[in-house]
Amino acid sequence: MSDDVLEAGRRLQRLFRDSVRLGEIATALVSFDAGLPAAAARSVLQRRGFRVAGVREGGLVRAYARTADLLGQRTCGDAQREFEPEAVVAQDTPLAEALERLGRHEQLFVTAFGSVAGIVTWSDVQKPAARMWLFGLVTVLELGLAGLVEAFYPDDSWASLVSEGRLAKARELLGERRRVGAGRDLRLAECLQLSDKGLILLRGDETRRVMGAESKSAGERRLRRLVQLRDNLAHAQDIVSGDWEVILTFAQALERIVALGSAFGAPRRARRG
Repeated sequence: MSDDVLEAGRRLQRLFRDSVRLGEIATALVSFDAGLPAAAARSVLQRRGFRVAGVREGGLVRAYARTADLLGQRTCGDAQREFEPEAVVAQDTPLAEALERLGRHEQLFVTAFGSVAGIVTWSDVQKPAARMWLFGLVTVLELGLAGLVEAFYPDDSWASLVSEGRLAKARELLGERRRVGAGRDLRLAECLQLSDKGLILLRGDETRRVMGAESKSAGERRLRRLVQLRDNLAHAQDIVSGDWEVILTFAQALERIVALGSAFGAPRRARRG
């Protein structure tokens, strides 16, 4: 592997591992003294639409309670639960690592200055910082897929594997980009839709293995969900209710995606330079 590719990989690793931290999407955790009547705390949580609150002892959050736990209890302390160690995460934890943990818990409790101060649930993944991070990963993945198409189907030999309509759209986009000077050395494969790149690669056994798909049908299902996530990100639509499993897969496959994008992106960048 060339130094150019290795350096590109290192830059992308730093970008996606270090640029967005958990604290950037956390919400301040509402908390109550352990001695506060449970009914009063429950009323506040219901009014504000929260399901979880911290329970303070000595001025610090030591435990938590759910809205449902407070029902029928005398004080907040009577309803408190201990924090699960893995669900307590520092605010500077990289987002990818945090999302992997969130996949195993209903929420994460975020520490700042040694004490629990915030909370993160899947709804917080809707926030701009997380959405930009995810869109960046989709872009890197698309770059890598285009590179795979070029590597396994050189000289546009993949063209017979897409419909005439899709091919015409790719050629039209290539011509438009070249016309405005945005893609002098742009390749036709880079102008394919995300779904087209994926479907081309899912046709062959070897390329399917490179993509990590157990079978063509499984790969197509995953590709459809990836396209839906990309579209929802691009159009500011909800990305949690139907896409959280795809988001979790992205977090778990971060290094593989970055390696793919850098390996096939760096040579093209060098060629254009």
